[in-house]
Amino acid sequence: MNFNNDIKKSRILITGASGWIGQELLCMLQSKIGSLVDLDLTCTASSAKTFSIHGEIIDCIPLQEVKSSKGFDLIVHLAFLLPKASLGIQIQEYEAINRSILELVKDIFNDNPEALKLVLSTGAVENSNKVNHSELMKSYSLLKQDMETALSGSQSLVIRLWSATGHHIPLDSEYALANFISAARQSREIVIRNNVNRTFVSSQELLHTALEFLCQGGRGCINSGGSTLSLLELAEVIVETTQSQSKIRVENSTTSKNLNYVSPKSEFPENFLNRFSSIESQIERVVLGS
Repeated sequence: MNFNNDIKKSRILITGASGWIGQELLCMLQSKIGSLVDLDLTCTASSAKTFSIHGEIIDCIPLQEVKSSKGFDLIVHLAFLLPKASLGIQIQEYEAINRSILELVKDIFNDNPEALKLVLSTGAVENSNKVNHSELMKSYSLLKQDMETALSGSQSLVIRLWSATGHHIPLDSEYALANFISAARQSREIVIRNNVNRTFVSSQELLHTALEFLCQGGRGCINSGGSTLSLLELAEVIVETTQSQSKIRVENSTTSKNLNYVSPKSEFPENFLNRFSSIESQIERVVLGS
């Protein structure tokens, strides 16, 4: 399968399409392929939803309502309930929801043995035994481990995402990137509790690279890679890009390396890695909303 030539002819399923990473994927497809109307898309969300991607209407159905689950050429699995404290649910319920999603996707994968499959995982899988993780985060990483095991196969590429940028990232989320941008736009003080390191990559660039690599025969599990910098450096880039008057305060500048969230070197071929932009360019696109 050739990404540019064949994707318009393909029947595509995107799970979790209404999430911010899902919207980044749809934006990327729109920019690379043209109108999303030209694609044979089935999009799912936790409930029936309709949203717009640059003027094009996207309809989502619940995952359990996917009809005629055989015959997909490409499946991109993004659906997962993230471990946000604001969810206000017990770990048992959190785990049950995600295991239910996994069982549904396993059935779809089994129904489509020849389909190419891109699965989004997380760098938290490699950090699952770190003592600083909350119980919710430990559960999240173990669930993602189970997902990787269940969905890996001869037609699958698993991407472990560490930290991502993108203009659909919700600014009321619990991500440092979103919090810093929100504070900078309001010229509020940016407070960094622990000046740890993070590895950021453009979600659209990563998804495009992963899909092209998958179409060219790439398989296995690959870390996202990207630009590594401290949260202080991230805040400084955001303040400069937004031309904000925000002051930055670091409460703890020396922290345990166990708190870092840094991607190991990616195993994408070098010609793919050269497409990843600098953190400055990534932040500029997020701030400008494009």
